[in-house]
Amino acid sequence: MSSNEIKVLGVFKKQLVAFCGELIFQFPREADFVMLKLFIENQIPIKDLIEIFNLHINKNDHQVKRMIEGRNDDFFIKHNPFAVMTKSKVDHLAELWTDDSMTQDTKDVMWRWIDMLVMIGDKYQVNR
Repeated sequence: MSSNEIKVLGVFKKQLVAFCGELIFQFPREADFVMLKLFIENQIPIKDLIEIFNLHINKNDHQVKRMIEGRNDDFFIKHNPFAVMTKSKVDHLAELWTDDSMTQDTKDVMWRWIDMLVMIGDKYQVNR
């Protein structure tokens, strides 16, 4: 593994953990986000996670990536945005995303996090 690849993996993990922290802040009653953060920090090799993430967002001729670029809410409602969540977790995330308490500002913050993770994932692909 090259030093650039190692750096990108480190940045991806750091930002993904920070994103989980943002989710915990936005949804303090959702223990699943705490579990997701712990899973990312301690359980799954980050190389596996970034490869799963990239495979998910780039499959079907970049369909999911286009959803992200177009701010299509179906990304959070109908798809598994992190590619490691169970169907019940995806359904629950869809409920959170469509809940009246979810403000546009909060959605914009989530989109910016996803944009950053996609950018890092793309950089990983280039450095492989």
